[in-house]
Amino acid sequence: MDGMGETYRTMRRAVDGEDETYVSDLTLSRRSGMNIRFIPEDIAKKAELSYFDWREAESVYTFSKDGGRLEITPVFKRFSEENTPPTLYNHGFENMDSVGALYSRASSHIFGDWNACGKVMGLAPWQGHVWDQTENASGKSKRAKKKLTAETIEEPILKGKLYKDGEEGLKIDRSVMKNMPFIFRIDPDMFDDEGNIVRQKRYDFDDNDFRGISSTDEGKENASSDGQSDGSDEQLRSPKQLPTKVALDAISLASRMQTDLESVCMDFVEHFKSETGATNLCLAGGVALNSVLNGRLSRELGFDNTFIPP
Repeated sequence: MDGMGETYRTMRRAVDGEDETYVSDLTLSRRSGMNIRFIPEDIAKKAELSYFDWREAESVYTFSKDGGRLEITPVFKRFSEENTPPTLYNHGFENMDSVGALYSRASSHIFGDWNACGKVMGLAPWQGHVWDQTENASGKSKRAKKKLTAETIEEPILKGKLYKDGEEGLKIDRSVMKNMPFIFRIDPDMFDDEGNIVRQKRYDFDDNDFRGISSTDEGKENASSDGQSDGSDEQLRSPKQLPTKVALDAISLASRMQTDLESVCMDFVEHFKSETGATNLCLAGGVALNSVLNGRLSRELGFDNTFIPP
C-alpha cells in the first residue's frame, strides 16, 4: 500500500518485448492467464495518454504452499498517475494519489521530511487532549484557566474505496494542506504574553499530569534567607510546557491523516479478506510500518495470524 512501485509502461515494454529478465504482475497475467483486476480498469489506455506515466500503488496477492512449493497469485493492483515529473526528488512521490503518498505529503508538511511518517503517527493521538492554560485575569488578582486544544479538521483528506473505480473509488482532497502554511517553516510561538522571548521548541510540551521538579540550582533560588527551602511544592515544580499554535496545527493535520488512513485501509483489507477467504495476513510497504493501523488490522478483522516484515 505504498504507492512507489514500478511504472506501467516499464512493465508493458518488458511484456511486449518478451524480456525474460524482468517479471511483473503483467508478465504473470500474460503468461499464465491469471485474472488480475486493475484500477483504473482501462489502465492501458490511460497510460498511453498520460503525459508522464502511472505507478503501482496498492496491490493484493494470495500465497499458498503445496509441499515445498510456494504459489503466489496476483489478485488486484491499483495504479496511481504521476502528477508531476518523475525527475523530481523521490520521483515526485508526495504528489501521487496513493495512501502512502498522501501520508508522506503530510509528513513533509509538518516536519519537512517525507519519511518522518512515524512522527505523524505519534502526534495524532494528541487530538482531543485538553491543556489547562492559566493566565492573568484582566483587572483581577485571580488567575483564570483557559482550555487549549487542537482544532478538528472535519473534512477527510482521504475517503472512498481503493478497490473501486470512478465515483466510488479513492477521493483525495489536498485543499487542507494547500490552505495551510508549511508548518515546519513557521517559527513556534516565540513570545509570551508579556513580550518575553521564550524560544520554545515546536513539540516540547507536556500533558496536564506533568509535575516536573526543578534542578538543584533552581531549588537553591527557591530557598529562604537562611538557606533552607520553605517547603512549598509549587516552588519546586518547573512550569508545565504547553503546546504552541504550530504544534496544535500539526496535531490537527496528523490526526486527520491518521484517521483517514485507518478508515480507507481497514475497508480495503476487510474487502479482500472476504473476497479471497484468506485467514492469514501479510503486509509490506511503507504504510505497513504504521503500527497503529497494524494493530487494528490484527485485532479487529479476525485474521488467525498477521505478519509484517521488519
